[in-house]
Amino acid sequence: GGQTSSFTYIIEKMEGSALFDPVLTFTRSADFKFENMKVTTQTGPAKVEATMQSYSGNTTTSNINGGVVDLVSVMSGTGLNETVSDPSTGEVAISVASMDGRAQADKLGIVALRDLVVFGLDKWKSKLKALIKANVPFVDNLVENVTLHDVKVTAQGLEGGFEQLGYKLDFNGIKADTRAGFEVSILNPKVPMGILPPGTEAAVPQTASMGVAITGLNVEGVVSYLVENADFTKSDPLTPAQSAELGKIVVPGGWMNVEVSNVAAKSAVYDLSLAGTMQVNPDNSDKPRADITITGRQAPIEEPRTTRRN
Repeated sequence: GGQTSSFTYIIEKMEGSALFDPVLTFTRSADFKFENMKVTTQTGPAKVEATMQSYSGNTTTSNINGGVVDLVSVMSGTGLNETVSDPSTGEVAISVASMDGRAQADKLGIVALRDLVVFGLDKWKSKLKALIKANVPFVDNLVENVTLHDVKVTAQGLEGGFEQLGYKLDFNGIKADTRAGFEVSILNPKVPMGILPPGTEAAVPQTASMGVAITGLNVEGVVSYLVENADFTKSDPLTPAQSAELGKIVVPGGWMNVEVSNVAAKSAVYDLSLAGTMQVNPDNSDKPRADITITGRQAPIEEPRTTRRN
């Protein structure tokens, strides 16, 4: 037989307040806070246990106009600890001293998204079709930033981590020219002892980042095609021919446009950055077109020091 799984959670204290708007079926403002949380999952001998001292957040909506709002959400947390125990791989422990983040959605169609959730499949070809066409792109700009502070990872007797680890997501909505981006950054990484060859420690970057975005995607065309042609009452909503056509719609001209930005690494001995664009044909991805610029700057040279003796 299969392995059994279990899931438990404990929240010692939770509190919150909100101002609810019945027209939006959403909050105008909301605050929440959780303290001393614990979640445990186990499947067979593998066990994951996570605890968090506190997690709080605030969400506000503004510029409300006909079911469309600007939404901002901020959050923070402290004392995150996670332990993964598996006899086959050993124990992995992750700790984060604190975290903070912010999400922003401009011109978010909150009422339209609510209506999408409540519609059933039997209405897919009638009201739902009209709803989607009337409300794209559903959001004009969506950005999320999260930063983790004092991150430590311990496994097999080795400890590494980062002073800061951050990521950013951005999305400009369901459009004929959609852009979706992702960026990650690190500050002062700590490499486990014994991993690097002697004398190469200075090669570890003090800061590093990498941003990648896919642009020019016809996501609006994809949604329109699905609404007109997909049969979601079937396990395969599209025929093979329709799936192939969908692939042509999402990547106009057959080439996927990729932006590379804020790719940088800086240490005591180097300062490098990279930016540019690539075009990738999904059917021949090993031969991309690329226009990349790499910039190298001389690392600062420490001035000689003079010691005076009296």
